[in-house]
Amino acid sequence: MLLGSVAERVVRESARPVMTVRQAGHGPASRILVLTDFSSAAHQALSAAQQYFPDANAHLLHVVSPTALTAPLSLAPAGRAITAASLAARNREWVQEAREQLARLGGGEIVEGDPAEVALARARSGAYDLIALGTAGRDGFERLMFGSVAQQIVRESPIPVLTARSLDLAVQGA
Repeated sequence: MLLGSVAERVVRESARPVMTVRQAGHGPASRILVLTDFSSAAHQALSAAQQYFPDANAHLLHVVSPTALTAPLSLAPAGRAITAASLAARNREWVQEAREQLARLGGGEIVEGDPAEVALARARSGAYDLIALGTAGRDGFERLMFGSVAQQIVRESPIPVLTARSLDLAVQGA
């Protein structure tokens, strides 16, 4: 449990994008779900998907987790006390910033929910051939305490998953 599987370790530590395929029989990807939190790792995943599958249709998706205590975007702090009202206000700002970020990337969709669960539901729907996402490459205690969207998706996705780390993280970990 502490070490994880070989595939998960490769996903966490590889300086290059990693394609994880649970079962054989998948053809070329023509419909790619690209999860983005607008991090450098997410940008790497989008770039890798476009490089390896240049003819595919990429759909960008940003998932707002309404109860998350941290935001992937740099927003002003909502104050010391985390209340339902402060989370709701922070999430409204977060959604507006995400809309602007998606517009700069050429468009996409914003939904609310758990990022891994939303991605897995879409993978199971048959609407996509591949999921692409960035990974922070967390290790040890941080990974155990906070989990990992990428880790859950790699473990449970019925379709191939392309993961990429930030170039900054990859250089540090190499």
